[in-house]
Amino acid sequence: MSDQQHLFVYGTLRREFNHPLARRLARQAHFIGQGSVPGRLYDLGDYPGLVPASTAGEQVLGDVYHLTDLARLLPLLDDYEECLPTDPFNSLYLRQEMTVSLAGGGSCRAWVYLFNRPVKSFRLIPSGDYLSYLQAIG
Repeated sequence: MSDQQHLFVYGTLRREFNHPLARRLARQAHFIGQGSVPGRLYDLGDYPGLVPASTAGEQVLGDVYHLTDLARLLPLLDDYEECLPTDPFNSLYLRQEMTVSLAGGGSCRAWVYLFNRPVKSFRLIPSGDYLSYLQAIG
């Protein structure tokens, strides 16, 4: 396993959400800023799912954290995301390293949870921004 210590979150773990794990990230990790990764975002019902981009220019927006306690936080995140690192076939999400473009310039490598199921029946979020999507559908 990589010792990667950055995390990119794009859904219910963003700072604007009042989810218990989002609050824990805010307390136990260092918020770096906003960023984006190449990908497509889908509305899965109660949360979004990110899949790799199918064309150039597709971006998903989110928050970037530096994980100061990797050994404690990664298992909690994997559990929340139903990510089974030793059983990727049965994982709802896969944790992978990606390059994140930071809003203020520059980039970093970060863990990103990618949706590991077909998205054919789900609604695409064209903006790639889950927060603005939720505000628009109201």
